[in-house]
Amino acid sequence: MVYSDQLARLLALSRGFMEARIFLTAVQLGIFPAIGEGSPTADELAARIGADRRALVVLLNALVAQRLLAKEGERFANIAEVAKLLEPPGPDRSTGFEHAVDMWDAWSRLSNVVTTGTPVRPPQRQDASRESAAAMDLYSKMQAGPLIRILDCSGVGCLLDLGGGTGTYTLEMAKRHPQLRAVIFDANEAALRIARERAARDDLLDRVCLRRGDFRRDDIGNGYDMVLMASVICLLGEQENLALIGRVYEALNRGGQLVISDAMVNASGTNPSAAAVFGVHMLVTTGQGQAYPYEQVSRWLRSAGFSGIQRIPLGDGCVIMARR
Repeated sequence: MVYSDQLARLLALSRGFMEARIFLTAVQLGIFPAIGEGSPTADELAARIGADRRALVVLLNALVAQRLLAKEGERFANIAEVAKLLEPPGPDRSTGFEHAVDMWDAWSRLSNVVTTGTPVRPPQRQDASRESAAAMDLYSKMQAGPLIRILDCSGVGCLLDLGGGTGTYTLEMAKRHPQLRAVIFDANEAALRIARERAARDDLLDRVCLRRGDFRRDDIGNGYDMVLMASVICLLGEQENLALIGRVYEALNRGGQLVISDAMVNASGTNPSAAAVFGVHMLVTTGQGQAYPYEQVSRWLRSAGFSGIQRIPLGDGCVIMARR
């Protein structure tokens, strides 16, 4: 029985890519927006997206089986709850799931990455940065509520959101705390466009400044009461993180707070499992990044001069707070 259970688990694991690829193919081909609010036949849909009718029917039926589409007779329709999540928001018209198509291509070369230690370079398409920004925005929206509930910004006058992307965290904090002024610092121009549109919509451009730059080498400013680094340390190697944390220390006012939110593993590097898998994602897509253990990050903070280090679990990672 144990053997059979283990064999079934391994077989399921080895074929787990199939359902994911069906969904990603539907995203890549634009099937959900092509269906829209109607209920086209396979012939009609094949003409819209330029697909082979027979092959498309097989794919559509599998999407119905996955409860991603509905089918009545020979007609296919979107499921409202699913379609709403797949509607491209904002000016850049990307849901974030498109980025997973690029990740599929990168992860397919994992064996070579492990053999050579060389990451897969991201695609250079014009829309790649837009899709990456949308993917990070999707993740940030899931994390924003829990993270903001942890933070006390009542006495914060000036905030730096380092690698702040689309501004999900900062803009929400600015809405809740009218005294707060903030800088969103990021290298992704598409992400900053989304942040600017949102800030304008919420009438926050007088309190939120958007700066494009590479936080590994460009001036990040100073005079901050709080610096937020969400999903930043996972992108960098140890020496880069040590250097960045040292610069953040100097950028903070005395008594200012650094907040790090990231996927983190335990001391052995094996749990939680989602964080360990995320570490592989960093291996594939970055030069030196990984999911770090809390103990290592806290050593970096102490070496830079931070004190009062606190750790709060959050999802598959944690929030670390420290004072200058």
